[in-house]
Amino acid sequence: CSSFHEVELLRLTSANQYFSSLLSPDDVVRIIEQFQTQRDNMTQQGYRHPDPYFNNHCRLFPWRSICIAVAGRDNKYQDCGEQTQMMNNHLCSFKYEDNWKFYMGAGFGHAWGYAFSSNPADPIVCFDTRSGQISVGKPCETCKPWFGPTNYNFEAGELPPRPLPPKNKR
Repeated sequence: CSSFHEVELLRLTSANQYFSSLLSPDDVVRIIEQFQTQRDNMTQQGYRHPDPYFNNHCRLFPWRSICIAVAGRDNKYQDCGEQTQMMNNHLCSFKYEDNWKFYMGAGFGHAWGYAFSSNPADPIVCFDTRSGQISVGKPCETCKPWFGPTNYNFEAGELPPRPLPPKNKR
């Protein structure tokens, strides 16, 4: 005869195995790899500078001597929102096990991206193309406004709410 604790442990272990089987780790790995590849491509193609300071600054003030020195007269640097949109377009062009949606988050002075899967067991992936950061299951350090409130508490690790699935049309 099994004790209550043994039965409970068996139930929890089975539940954990079931839910972990729902995860799409290959999707998350692919998103991370593609983020890194696209980030590097954007840098090589002149759409971003590895030092995040230059991206928005030289997008706003391309005529400044510092921007001409780092980007040349053919400055193609994109600001954080434009880089996030480029990254979202790139990431959503791939096939994944689950259906992933890529969004832009924004607050005062900054924009970043995040991805949700159709599978609620998958983690949210947050990324900031401008700074080159990506994180899984929590906001990256720079995935927040420069200052001012958001609808969620980044410092506590709170993520944007998962979008509601569309209602069935009748």
